[in-house]
Amino acid sequence: MNRPDSTIQKLRPLIPNALSTNSNEIEAFQNTVIRPILKLQHEILLTHIEFDKNFVALKNIPSTKEAFLEKVKDLLLHNIALKNQLLGCTIGMMTVDELKVYHIDLSEYSKRIMSMIVKRVCG
Repeated sequence: MNRPDSTIQKLRPLIPNALSTNSNEIEAFQNTVIRPILKLQHEILLTHIEFDKNFVALKNIPSTKEAFLEKVKDLLLHNIALKNQLLGCTIGMMTVDELKVYHIDLSEYSKRIMSMIVKRVCG
């Protein structure tokens, strides 16, 4: 079955001022593709994190809100399986052409995606 790109793109919420004139290619891709996908997938990402066994264990440790958020940030950045699943939730909403761009600088885009997810969860 073929996934129509226009259908995938129509699902994404519009983000005002996503593209500024001073944006380089990486920032433009981040703001026009990644940011809308993360906004669309927000509930899925949060639910996925909440069901991670390590996150469940963190919730049972009494601590301050700041300490808890720091532990969550550490979990998101260092739990490779969870990190890959969250990246998959994001990448799965890209079109074929967007995926090709993503693979050009995979490491940079992956870092940006995880950084944005951490901000969404802990922000």
